[in-house]
Amino acid sequence: MIQTIKWDATKRKQMTDGELNDMRRQGFVPAIISIRGEDSVSVFLNAKDIQKRPFGNFRIELKVKGIKEPFDCFLKTLQYNHTSDKVIHADLQALVKGQEIDIDVHFDFVGEPAGLKMGGILNTGHTSVKIRTLPRNIPEKITVDISGLNIGDSIHISDIKFSEEHTLLEPTEGTIAYVSEPRLIESDEDSSGEMKEPEIITEKAED
Repeated sequence: MIQTIKWDATKRKQMTDGELNDMRRQGFVPAIISIRGEDSVSVFLNAKDIQKRPFGNFRIELKVKGIKEPFDCFLKTLQYNHTSDKVIHADLQALVKGQEIDIDVHFDFVGEPAGLKMGGILNTGHTSVKIRTLPRNIPEKITVDISGLNIGDSIHISDIKFSEEHTLLEPTEGTIAYVSEPRLIESDEDSSGEMKEPEIITEKAED
């Protein structure tokens, strides 16, 4: 079961871009709570809460000032400033008991590939996968053991065993991780081990 954390929020009225930027400088992040079948709710979150968020999926008990009942939701997406790592907007999805939800689950790679000891290079493809499930069955993350990967080996989405409670919403041929051969570094030495003399090119004099 995923962990639940508590956040506080304040309702947000319609604002200009300049006003929103002023709030960001004060440590607040504009956010929207999407509720299936209902109007969304615009709020401000505390930027520090977002910075301290745990890895993977987690439930949020969101208490919005002025609204009696807290929202049971999860963090759907974050938008970042293109010139920095600061979060400028957040999208939250309210959870409704008994209703399935589409959610991205991150891969957590464990182990060191055997191929790295032979000079191989670890490459990652998909870092998450989208599934459909009930709120009570949302996984925190999916652990992927990559210790058995040798040079040339790969792991695909089709290699992951998903719970019967989870419906995969992506093609299974997607690559998660693979170990490639080491990159060859070009050398100025010839096959005998001696340095090649640079080729000298001269321009032909005009008659």
